Amino acid sequence: MTAIPKPARGTAAAAKRKRRMALERADRDENTHVTARSGGRCELREVYADSIVPYRCTDRAVHVHHRIGGRGRRGRGESAAARAKLHLCARCHEDIHWGRLVPAGAYWRRGW
Repeated sequence: MTAIPKPARGTAAAAKRKRRMALERADRDENTHVTARSGGRCELREVYADSIVPYRCTDRAVHVHHRIGGRGRRGRGESAAARAKLHLCARCHEDIHWGRLVPAGAYWRRGW
């Protein structure tokens, strides 16, 4: 019986680390596009039942929120693109994650 040789020690871990670093770098690059687009203001727009004009939060944005989420998906592929992210203030970001704000309209199918 022939033995299958093992890969060189540390090769698999180094390759995995290199892939992860490339994904993180791409995610950070897209985050700079998001922060430039927002101008430092929260991008959340709320529409109330008694109004047709969306209200835009005026707080300073500090978090980048991935609208497309899921285990192993955040920061990869479509989720890493600037068009799939929002620059949010801490209050709005918390409200989204706690379910106090829910997406409506076009965002409903794709998440926030």
